[in-house]
Amino acid sequence: MAAASFTSLLSVTIFNYFFDEPRYEIGFNSPGDVLVLILFLVIGAITSNLSGDLRQQASRAQRQAREARALFQLTRDIAVARDTQEIFRAIVHQCNDIFECETTLLTPFTGGGSETLALASPRARAAALQAAYPPHAGLTQEDIEAARWVFNQGLPAGRGTGMWPEMQATFQPLETSEGTVAVLVLRNTAREIVRSASFRRVIGSICRLTALAVEHTLRKQELENARVVSRTEGLRSALLSAISHDFGTPLASIIGSATSLISYGRSYPPEVTAELLTTILEEAERLNRFVKNVLQMNRLEAGALVPRLQWADVGDLLSTALDAAHRRLSLHEIYADVEDKLPLVNVDFVLMESVLVNLLDNAAKYSPAETSIQITARRLGEDVGIDISDQGRGISAEELGAIFDKFYRARHRDRTVPGTGLGLAICKGIIEAHGGTIEALSEGLGHGTTIRLRLPVKTPDVAVTAEV
Repeated sequence: MAAASFTSLLSVTIFNYFFDEPRYEIGFNSPGDVLVLILFLVIGAITSNLSGDLRQQASRAQRQAREARALFQLTRDIAVARDTQEIFRAIVHQCNDIFECETTLLTPFTGGGSETLALASPRARAAALQAAYPPHAGLTQEDIEAARWVFNQGLPAGRGTGMWPEMQATFQPLETSEGTVAVLVLRNTAREIVRSASFRRVIGSICRLTALAVEHTLRKQELENARVVSRTEGLRSALLSAISHDFGTPLASIIGSATSLISYGRSYPPEVTAELLTTILEEAERLNRFVKNVLQMNRLEAGALVPRLQWADVGDLLSTALDAAHRRLSLHEIYADVEDKLPLVNVDFVLMESVLVNLLDNAAKYSPAETSIQITARRLGEDVGIDISDQGRGISAEELGAIFDKFYRARHRDRTVPGTGLGLAICKGIIEAHGGTIEALSEGLGHGTTIRLRLPVKTPDVAVTAEV
């Protein structure tokens, strides 16, 4: 308006001086001169008002376009985020760019921000508020107390609000239909920005959008935690089931045989005494295998099972395993076919022997008596392959990939043969620790099963070869 008024006055003065009679004099000699001045002022006022409105509309359109771009960018970043931390990072960075401040997102986390606090009480969730991103934000105790109040009340506080306006930060609750899920802390924001209508509009949009994103991530983590707990409980139940049955059966046989020998041993003929002692020995060995399997599984999961590699001959491995399992294989015919001049394998001899013993034990348990078990060792490209085939009941196609899971038999209540369901899982862990693979092959139920091991071929130096 000032520029328009000045321009109107200057225009009237120039017109009066150069074109109105008498020329080259400034003065209002008639009512027409006054009318011209008034006309110029009115036109200038109208023009300036229209120009100002147009400028304000353009500025408002640019601001809204910038806000829309920021919200779109935030939505896109949240949509493509791969994990919770990337979602939190996108929220904080967009707030920093839009409001030119330092933003911190607080959520009700425990365990250093890695697990959600699934508590029904909002007060308990508020008490667990801590910085989710950036994780090491420099929040004071006063900031945290203010954030907890905002979380509980669902109202903004801090600079530019009616609650604690003297603080250096603004606290905004992120609310959904189920209540407050997080708190945004905006520090070092200008007071005029915080008090503006555009700030309230934009921060409202951002809070609604980010609240949904945060709630989604919190619910996702809570569901994942519930799934892990459920799976842990399932494995615990399977372990207890396996222990109660497979540990209890050999213990009952041992106790029964020992009690009979103690009570009536002198009256038994030698062959009965020998049979009872054999039963005690076999059941004790069986119990020992179960305990070893559990311990080995724990070592595998803890990463404490590190193979002590040495060069070994495949034929020697098979011979040692057959010797260790001979009592369990006594009711079966064993055929071994080992290719000549197989390369040496770099393995932990003790661990690999336990793998082969486990596989031979499985083949014997799931095969009828008097059937054959075939062992084949061949060179397969860059690997040495060992196949152990039986003529047992076989495996259906949908179960082939699952038999290497822990407690698979226990979960399916398979009690037709003794075992914890850990043997194949342990074999898989040991083979993979050697860089090899293990798989089950079967044409279906009633057609037997083949377990195939593959161990990578490595070339030892001449001195090692001569020593072996």
